[in-house]
Amino acid sequence: MLTLLAFLSLASCGGGGGGDSAAGGTVGGGGGGTSNFTVTYTDTSEIMNLDFFNEWYVENADESLRGPYDSGGDGVVDLGQESRTEANVTLDMSGTFYFTYMNMPVGNNTYNTDNRIGGGTVRATLTNAVPGDEAHIAYFIDNYFSITGTPQVLAQSVTLYDIVGTDGMANILVNYRSSSLEEPLTRYDFKLDFPSSDVGNVSMDLGAFKTRVPRNWTATNDLTTDKPFVMAQRKGVMFSPIGSSDADLGGMSGTFGFPDQFPADRWYLASGGIPVMPEVVTEFNISDNTVSLLPLDRVVDGPSMAVDVQNRTFTATISGTDRIDYAHLLLAAGGSLSWDIYFPWSVVQMTGDTATVHLPALPGHPTMPAFDFMKLEIYRLDAATTVNSMLRYILDAKRNPYPSYAMKVEW
Repeated sequence: MLTLLAFLSLASCGGGGGGDSAAGGTVGGGGGGTSNFTVTYTDTSEIMNLDFFNEWYVENADESLRGPYDSGGDGVVDLGQESRTEANVTLDMSGTFYFTYMNMPVGNNTYNTDNRIGGGTVRATLTNAVPGDEAHIAYFIDNYFSITGTPQVLAQSVTLYDIVGTDGMANILVNYRSSSLEEPLTRYDFKLDFPSSDVGNVSMDLGAFKTRVPRNWTATNDLTTDKPFVMAQRKGVMFSPIGSSDADLGGMSGTFGFPDQFPADRWYLASGGIPVMPEVVTEFNISDNTVSLLPLDRVVDGPSMAVDVQNRTFTATISGTDRIDYAHLLLAAGGSLSWDIYFPWSVVQMTGDTATVHLPALPGHPTMPAFDFMKLEIYRLDAATTVNSMLRYILDAKRNPYPSYAMKVEW
């Protein structure tokens, strides 16, 4: 699953949290959703762990912090009363990992905690497969394996969270081809909505596999080294890659293979990097004959990135003309502190090509640490994806539509 925020799995442990002294709120547990500003956990099966390791803070209008808050055992974190419509909220995970959501809408926000589902191994037995052909299970990798016999058993280690839908049922899709020369109109089959306990015992008959149909793609950049590929979402599960293209032939247009018989809720064409972190994602409809990929023309000057610890600002030089809607800034210090900040571009001050962000308050750090690692991701969102929906996707990826975007990453 293409996920921007990964939940930290932690061993079972009891107890409660400490943290900064509060300003403008009540410290400690809360729960009950009694205020107008809350965070609700999607899964509370390990609520003692969640409340022990997760402490929430709200930045007041005067830049002081109130908190820490936990859910008090009921899975609803009460962040207090707010007269503002937006506020900066920081999740402190064990005093080492911090996640700040700038301009979080005041109201009931949902935070995904059910991605702690364990791992497993999918074993798909293919009958009537042909030795010498190739197949793989679609799971954010694009590595085909040679068929050596019949029946053939494909095995793929998975995180069950990435194949189990919002209904609690598992799903897989298998890609099959005689060789890379068959791209993009290769074959595929899938099994949907089966118990996750059965992931190690899946059977498919190659004789029942479907053949992808052709669709056209265009791009404003030459994608010779960034082959477009198809992604799909169904019941919160991302299937990727489940269709490839002929981009390895070069150029700015071509054909991709579309698995039109797969019952997806949403379809995407993507390119850039690897399937787990594409740079351009474009949603399309099943009836579209041509899909356009529009990469972001912005360029971040990596060496220009800097943090002014005295003024609590981050600056970077960014050239280009495309609209920027959203950003993610990762700051780290000495391997002992990692801070992810998600923010709408509306909080950024642009002076010429210089972008300046006033950094939010960091719990436990009245002055900014000396950061030795920085990464900036900037996004252009499509017309249907708002800044708030992007934030809600980051908070609760399993239960929100996957956004379309064009992204630029600078380390």
